[in-house]
Amino acid sequence: FGTDLPEVAEAVTAFANGLHPDYDISEPTLVLKPSNLFRGRWSNDGKTYELWSYDESEVIASGDGAILDFFRDKPVCGIRDDYEHWAANGMAPVAGKP
Repeated sequence: FGTDLPEVAEAVTAFANGLHPDYDISEPTLVLKPSNLFRGRWSNDGKTYELWSYDESEVIASGDGAILDFFRDKPVCGIRDDYEHWAANGMAPVAGKP
């Protein structure tokens, strides 16, 4: 996602809480909590994808394996893309999501 991630999280949470007008379901495990919002960033050398806290105060996981391990027990998360890196690299697919 982009800068709209907090709004997307609100919509996902509303759905999970049964507030969608077309779907009468409630699935609390799908609530997208603020603690499960992150920023994806490429390392300075552009070789390693990193998962940062949403406020960018700390690296949560670095590298594909560590990021996958981190997500194993989380049913839903939101990640803000590294748009700056992607744009700086000509919007090439290889410079986007890993």
